[in-house]
Amino acid sequence: MREAGMSWEWLEDGNLKTETKALPAIRYDEETQQKVFFNSISAVYTGWNDARNQGKSAVSTADGEPMNDQVLNKLIQEMNNSCVNFPWQAGDVLWINNHTVLHARQPFQGERRILASISFK
Repeated sequence: MREAGMSWEWLEDGNLKTETKALPAIRYDEETQQKVFFNSISAVYTGWNDARNQGKSAVSTADGEPMNDQVLNKLIQEMNNSCVNFPWQAGDVLWINNHTVLHARQPFQGERRILASISFK
């Protein structure tokens, strides 16, 4: 974790608090030769709200200032406008480049089944 620029501390309640160094929102992908939006800003901002996390305060600029709510909401709106839902059918396989395609799942009813595999070079 140190090599990745992360810091951490164990809290009194036994939870682990981690912080990453400031990371660029846009990076260059060597494989595709394109600039890519590669980060978890939207997931952190909208979904990481529980006993240990407060999404709105977990996302900040490099100087530690909170991110602008209007900017984040516009980002999320644009992401939703660009969303492609994949209509899963038995036997389907979906192969994505995690550096160039944001991925998520929509809310659903029923029991969750995780059928995933991750491949690294």
